[in-house]
Amino acid sequence: MKPLLLIISLLFTVQETDTKEIKWTPDSYLTWDAFSRRTGPPELYKAFSYTGISYIIDSNEGQIEVEVTPYFMPEESWVHIDYLNEELLNHEQGHFDIAAVYAKVLELEMMKFEIDVDAFMERDLAKKAEALFYVVFAEMDDCQKRYDAETKHGTEVENQARWDRWLDQKLGRSDGSVHNSPK
Repeated sequence: MKPLLLIISLLFTVQETDTKEIKWTPDSYLTWDAFSRRTGPPELYKAFSYTGISYIIDSNEGQIEVEVTPYFMPEESWVHIDYLNEELLNHEQGHFDIAAVYAKVLELEMMKFEIDVDAFMERDLAKKAEALFYVVFAEMDDCQKRYDAETKHGTEVENQARWDRWLDQKLGRSDGSVHNSPK
């Protein structure tokens, strides 16, 4: 049997791009340099972070392996030049971190698909993995919207600090190293 390789990536909008994504790691710290564009409609948003999650199903020595990746797309992300400040950057980091939280959720759920390749194929589990991906992606999207609504895009200081603590806890950052919440 040939190695199985299935790549599914859902972006907020479907488009081809040759731009490299930034993959989230525990040491991922966005800077304004990661936002390729310095434009955008300031009456709508001050900045926009294009984040998402993707997964790859592959086989290794007859066993299925699943890799889940949260990412940030610099070419699709922007900040209005009048709003380059640390508070807004912290809020945008939160969007990237929400993608990481849901990547962990997806990764845990996908572990059940890490079985023998033949069993995976016989049970047609690729479709089930894809359906699971869309469920988790929808949950992440809802969380992103709730985050913006509750923090008013980072302008509600107390709610932003609450979200920062929640994200740090979910990502195992007991020292709050990424989210330097306003005191």
